[in-house]
Amino acid sequence: MAKHIPPSLKINYSADASVKGKLSSLGPTVTGSIKSTRPQVWGEDFDGLTLQYELFNNQLKLTEIDLKKDRGSVTGALQIGTKDSSLDFDLSAQSFRLSQFNIYQLIKPGFDSDINIKAAGAGELKTLRHNISVYLLNQKIGEQPLADSKFSITGNQGETNIIGQLLNKRIKFLGKLYPFNNSKESTIDFDFRVDDLGLLMGLLSEQHLSRGIKGKLYGNLNANFNPARLEDLDLNLKIRALEVIKGGNSLVLRKDRERIIIKDGAIEEWRLIFDGANSQIKSVATGTLRGGVTLHNDINIDAGF
Repeated sequence: MAKHIPPSLKINYSADASVKGKLSSLGPTVTGSIKSTRPQVWGEDFDGLTLQYELFNNQLKLTEIDLKKDRGSVTGALQIGTKDSSLDFDLSAQSFRLSQFNIYQLIKPGFDSDINIKAAGAGELKTLRHNISVYLLNQKIGEQPLADSKFSITGNQGETNIIGQLLNKRIKFLGKLYPFNNSKESTIDFDFRVDDLGLLMGLLSEQHLSRGIKGKLYGNLNANFNPARLEDLDLNLKIRALEVIKGGNSLVLRKDRERIIIKDGAIEEWRLIFDGANSQIKSVATGTLRGGVTLHNDINIDAGF
């Protein structure tokens, strides 16, 4: 039989089921299996899906999950409480390549990687205990290989911690996040020390790889915010060094114009100035995130850029 299950899952499947037990308050036990070819999950096409299921006492168990896409697969087990919003999962994603996915082809970054994920958790959704590890393997930007990266996401009682690194540890980050309905502020910190700015530009878009951009970027960013009140964001960006080089031309961030500060959603400091031999860029911003921000850029760039 064929079904469409909106909005994130589209699936044509065959299934079998058996029902056993008495019609008591706990209800009978329903068991079976599902097999699908070419399912679509969140807009991504997969090659196949198989799983076993059991429904008893308001608990839905999905076991022997196997979701395949090219050489990659998601395997494991999942249990969902249909009444108490509980969740118990142990899942693993192995041997996917980022460039396999539709969203990658849409964005076209210059970065590609194998991705493995191990995820386990248990509890009610509001206080879910979980541990997720993401491994980026066989990475490259253009044709330049990178060392493996890892970041971790752990959570308990509504608090989620993240830590990781990218670009051969040139970018490091950590954070503590809370849900919308929590009064506590989330925090996130980035530290970046990039000696090859072209590599960073290539991470964002493959088009930048052929433009011959070089340079460096050193700095750190920290932010405090409540997800339900982003207009009251606190942000501090300190750029210790930024130089952009293309051919024989360069732009350097002026030392006394290297910081962006936002306090309670109001811009306290935002006046960046880049100087070059025959070029200058000025960026000035005023206002508040709540009422509106005015950004003025004065750009005078040498044709070599």
